[in-house]
Amino acid sequence: MFAETLRVDYVHSGGPGGEALTLDRAVADGPWPGSQTQLIDSTNLGTYFFEVIDHQDRPIYSRGFSSIYAEWATTPEMRTNTRTFHESVRFPWPTAPVRIIFKKRDAQNVFQPLWSVEIDPKSISATPGEAAAAGAVWPIVESGPASVKVDLLLIGEGYNTEQLPKFHADAARLVKALFAVEPFATRKTAFNVRALDLPSRSLSVERNVFGLQRYVISYDNRSLRAVSALAPSDVAAILVNEEQYGGGGIFNQQSTVAAGNQAAEYIFVHEFAHNFAGLGDEYVGNVTYETGTPVKAEPWEPNVTALLDPAGLKWRDLVEPGTPLPTPPGTRGKVGAFEGAGYQAKGLYRGEADCIMFSRNPVGFCRVCQRAISRMIDTYTR
Repeated sequence: MFAETLRVDYVHSGGPGGEALTLDRAVADGPWPGSQTQLIDSTNLGTYFFEVIDHQDRPIYSRGFSSIYAEWATTPEMRTNTRTFHESVRFPWPTAPVRIIFKKRDAQNVFQPLWSVEIDPKSISATPGEAAAAGAVWPIVESGPASVKVDLLLIGEGYNTEQLPKFHADAARLVKALFAVEPFATRKTAFNVRALDLPSRSLSVERNVFGLQRYVISYDNRSLRAVSALAPSDVAAILVNEEQYGGGGIFNQQSTVAAGNQAAEYIFVHEFAHNFAGLGDEYVGNVTYETGTPVKAEPWEPNVTALLDPAGLKWRDLVEPGTPLPTPPGTRGKVGAFEGAGYQAKGLYRGEADCIMFSRNPVGFCRVCQRAISRMIDTYTR
């Protein structure tokens, strides 16, 4: 049985001169909240991937993920400026020295080695590596042991002591919205949901990320990881005490929502789907990422396709016989391949005409996204 979590912090830098990862430190990160059996990632999701290799050269843990750096690297600034981001990976505490291999997708979206580092757990104290801000953890949904559930931690940002009742109400409201849509409604017993009361300045978030006013994210990775260790957590979502529309979500990293906005329920569910299941945006335009480039490879996101091989469409089994691929835009109620996804009007396709990942219409997740979410739940619970 795995008892503790080992967290590796590193610095991710890049720009016109290339990309580099540098070790910051390795620390204890609290009890291991994840599965005791689902240790090797077979989802093939994420821009990056890391493997923990034992002394017999065997992978003992792996996970795909994305990062703020990965998103920044798609902006024009990357061609002229150098920036540095703090990142972390977590895995069960090993009994002997291990090698961590980081991989990144190439132009064909195939993972290629990027960096490796040796970690000796005997050189790390098994007690928490840093004192996190004091915070009270309280349950919203309790379904069972952390090792067989998805453990979602809601973290409040910008709520002072007098506003904690508001945070509690916001958290309850947003969780209710999440479990009102499928497949979360049916799979609610697969989740534990906890919330964390924090002093208002324990964690910082930024608005106007990459020049997009509505994009809200926390660059404060070290603080985020420290406070997340206060409770069992597989996935963390930050509730920001703001009314202005905004949020963000990065696969296997974090999601945020301006909890006071009138569209907060939608934002929370949409951004959580990025964070938890690696779903891609299906809408077109209105981003600062570079778009419009010719599509040369199949996207890794489970709900977006370049339709390079219609017969091998990754959700082909959900498509009714006779449905044309590409699918005419006026077709409703069917799974197919609808052009317009991943911010691009041409060359990328989504599974249904409408979905939470496409618009704010009250249509729920399409069947392609529902299955992708269910498969991710299975990786934590089976």
